Amino acid sequence: MLGAVSLLGQGERCHVDLQLRSPGLAIAFYWQALQQNDAERVAACSLVSDPSLPFPGMLWAFPNTRALSIEHLRYVPIDADHVVVSYDVVFRPAGGERDRSLAAMTEVVLVRGEWRVARPLAEAGIMNGLPPTTRVDI
Repeated sequence: MLGAVSLLGQGERCHVDLQLRSPGLAIAFYWQALQQNDAERVAACSLVSDPSLPFPGMLWAFPNTRALSIEHLRYVPIDADHVVVSYDVVFRPAGGERDRSLAAMTEVVLVRGEWRVARPLAEAGIMNGLPPTTRVDI
């Protein structure tokens, strides 16, 4: 009995990245990494380890931006650790005077206390090498 009690707490410590503690934060972290063309940060919040998605230089389909925010998040739970989130990415292109927005939908999955992007946007057809469909907010 004493031996079993002494083993409690001896396992590997669990570190949860605070930027991945909710589906919305994980999506915002993902988009900030895309905006900054930071492949390491994209990989840090994604489940897919496909080396072809994304990589530095790939983000030519998304314009250089001065500001970016995630708005109007709508959650559709699949189960307790799997959520589909639809939202708007609001951004201001560098040199632009008006914000633009892009409607997006992303699957996120809870893994060891962290929400991860399960389906990268390229697979969802948003960043597939074509300029993103945008609407100008008037």
